[in-house]
Amino acid sequence: MFINNFFSREFVENLWKEGRYIDWWAAVHLIAGSTLGIIFRLIEVPIRLAITIVFSLLVFWEIFERLLGITEMWQNRVIDIIIGLSGFIIGYYSNRVMSKTASIFLLLILVFLLIILNVVGWRAYYK
Repeated sequence: MFINNFFSREFVENLWKEGRYIDWWAAVHLIAGSTLGIIFRLIEVPIRLAITIVFSLLVFWEIFERLLGITEMWQNRVIDIIIGLSGFIIGYYSNRVMSKTASIFLLLILVFLLIILNVVGWRAYYK
């Protein structure tokens, strides 16, 4: 019974509903931030500049969502930015303990996950 409920369309769609503080979109923000962190480290962007760029991108993304008519609690928007920045820090500094090849491999995995989560999330959002 649990397995059937776990994979039901209703269960998956409810996972993506907006939460006051945190929802499943937080995973997308975390992975997006990590992806950007790895990219900026690979191309050797200094940390302060990279944080400024990523913070700006995250803020502009939240503004863009608002312009699209996506409604969220303000607390959720703030948490999304914080989680995205946290992901960035994880991604940026993970390169210090990995080879360049491992970093690129991790980057590819994260991009794949980002695509899958966005497709599933947007499909659930528009249902």
